[in-house]
Amino acid sequence: MIGCPALLGAAGKLRPRRIVACLIGLGMAIFACAISADTIEPETPEETIQMMTDNVLAYIEWDREGLEKDRARLDALIAEQVLPNFEFKYASRLVLGKHWKTATAEQREAFAEAFAIYLVRVYGDALLQVNRDTLTVLDAVDAPDGVKATVKSRIVMTDGTVVPVDFRMVQIQGYWKIWDVIARGVSYVRTYRADFGVVIANDGIDYLSEFLRTPK
Repeated sequence: MIGCPALLGAAGKLRPRRIVACLIGLGMAIFACAISADTIEPETPEETIQMMTDNVLAYIEWDREGLEKDRARLDALIAEQVLPNFEFKYASRLVLGKHWKTATAEQREAFAEAFAIYLVRVYGDALLQVNRDTLTVLDAVDAPDGVKATVKSRIVMTDGTVVPVDFRMVQIQGYWKIWDVIARGVSYVRTYRADFGVVIANDGIDYLSEFLRTPK
């Protein structure tokens, strides 16, 4: 199973649902790659996922040992390849939920930056669990508005378990970007919104942001 940091502990401070969080982490890790400047740009959501998957799996297999030994390089890879392809501002607003409205502009920005740092660490270990037979991209279901879609896929875990994973995407300035991952029917946005909401209620959004920035 993928190593994921704990969130809500016995004292009410941060331990997420481990299995769900790890599955979501694997899903996001598989999404983690970029298309080079000389590569043909994908035109559909499923093409985006497929091209990114092919690229990142090739890189992992080429330098898996090096990434396993050098955490800084692994974190840098994810920060460079995952975050630019993720609609982070929208996702951060959804994760904060009702707390987004009461947060100041500075608090929103601080949370978004801290959340990005946290995800880099969470999904780093998940990347190393990926191989060429891990993910199969199936198809996409387009929303009526034409700017949102859900790409359906399946992931084979190390024990042979097949897990359905959906990538929820939105088209922004001609590019398809991911804003949510649903593993076994559980949304990453909803999972973090519930867990983070408890922390904000108990200790405030500033504490949460500082916690997410701190290496575990």
